[in-house]
Amino acid sequence: MFRNRRAREIALGRWIVLGFLPTRIEVTIILIFIAANGFYLTWKLPWTQSNAEVLKASANRAGTLCVTNLLPIMVLSSIRNPLISLLNISYATFNMIHRWLGRLAILQALAHATCWLIVKVEFEGWAAMRSATHTPFIYSGLTAALGSTVILLQSLKTARHLAYELFLHLHIAMAVLVLACLYRHLEDLPQEALVVGAAGAWGGFRGLRLLTLLYRSLGRKATTADVEVLPHYALRISIKCPRPWSFRPGQFLYLTLPSVGLWTAHPLSVAWSGVSGTLDSTLSPGSQCIGGQYFGQETVYLSENSTEKVMFLIIKTRSGLTKKLWRRAIKAATPFQTIALIEGPYGISRDLSSYGLVILFAGGVGITHHLGHIRTLIRGYALEMVATKRIKLAWVIPSTGCLDWIRPWLREILLMKGRSEVLQILVYVTRARWTECVQSSGGTIRMSKGRPDVESLMSQEAAEQLGCIGVGVCSSGGLADEVRRVSRLMLDKGVNLDFVEEKFGW
Repeated sequence: MFRNRRAREIALGRWIVLGFLPTRIEVTIILIFIAANGFYLTWKLPWTQSNAEVLKASANRAGTLCVTNLLPIMVLSSIRNPLISLLNISYATFNMIHRWLGRLAILQALAHATCWLIVKVEFEGWAAMRSATHTPFIYSGLTAALGSTVILLQSLKTARHLAYELFLHLHIAMAVLVLACLYRHLEDLPQEALVVGAAGAWGGFRGLRLLTLLYRSLGRKATTADVEVLPHYALRISIKCPRPWSFRPGQFLYLTLPSVGLWTAHPLSVAWSGVSGTLDSTLSPGSQCIGGQYFGQETVYLSENSTEKVMFLIIKTRSGLTKKLWRRAIKAATPFQTIALIEGPYGISRDLSSYGLVILFAGGVGITHHLGHIRTLIRGYALEMVATKRIKLAWVIPSTGCLDWIRPWLREILLMKGRSEVLQILVYVTRARWTECVQSSGGTIRMSKGRPDVESLMSQEAAEQLGCIGVGVCSSGGLADEVRRVSRLMLDKGVNLDFVEEKFGW
């Protein structure tokens, strides 16, 4: 945390995964939450009175703090959290705070139950404790404490890593059980309103997501997805949308394929958009920088000669839903079509149009996050509506076969007006045995073996002094950490630079 590592997961062997390190700002936020809860738990406890009174007061405070934390826990867990757009903070960050605040609340619940058990057994005996557990007030509270313990254990990164779909469904089921038991436990008590508020927030966000899914997925025709196998265990999914869909570069959607995983919604970046039979799309009428409206908004729309709008996604096969989908695609041998459910768009779209120099780093399938930004900036450059004078993309891939993932869209980018004046693409092939240059019309895509020298690349570009530099990275592992490290070095040297990282997961 105090060095350079953040994006690389900490793992003890193949199966034991501890997760990502939080940033220093995130650690500060977590410590503030812990310190505040610790203060409220211990401030002015009746230390001078008997142990029984101290334990009773501690139990009451721990229980009240636990249910008080439920409301922010439920709000921060949702992708529809309004603070994401209000504060311009990513869902990944809020989800991280949700996890830590949830752990804190579970520890408070266990402290509440433990203090009650100690008082009951110490001063009234085991018989009184067993008798009390048969009352609805007590057994509902103990059930909620046990359910919270299950949530704590199964939400560890190792469990999420091994079977994320199982974790998610069990997590939701246990959360519903805990809320129901707490409602029964706190019936007619002041804290009951806190549980009702938390349950209402959770149910409201879930209902809003369901309505969004139904609106996006249902129209005159159902939403369909064409699945195509690509090199290096990748899939290209073409989603035919029944309704107009507006999104901004860098946003993502949730995809559900009922025939593959009915209860699994997978977050995926939108790589490209267009209409059936073409890979083109158009700026929405209101998205020119007029009246303060955002320039880069894209609208997938119906053309006069087409009746289907298409969103393109790239999936790298890993485990769970992606592995099931890959096996089905391989078995089908040819591209196949299936019914799809879509929800979105979600995520923060960073406006890069004010930077004189934009440097983008992508690792593997992370290229999907940058394609929309590149297309928007080139259009803006041709229309003289952005400050950007140069765009440099560094893409790290294991093999030249990965170029097939985006080949049709790359071809369209290379044909855009003004592209040769503003765009340079550097492709680094980590498993290549040779170096090759591929000539494009009016410019060159440079391909090199190995990995990029991030510090040298960024220093050379900064020396051109084209204005403020926007640095973006979407990659897992060492590349993201290296770009972050070099960005800090550049800031220390006085370079005017903004760093934007898109996390691969949460």
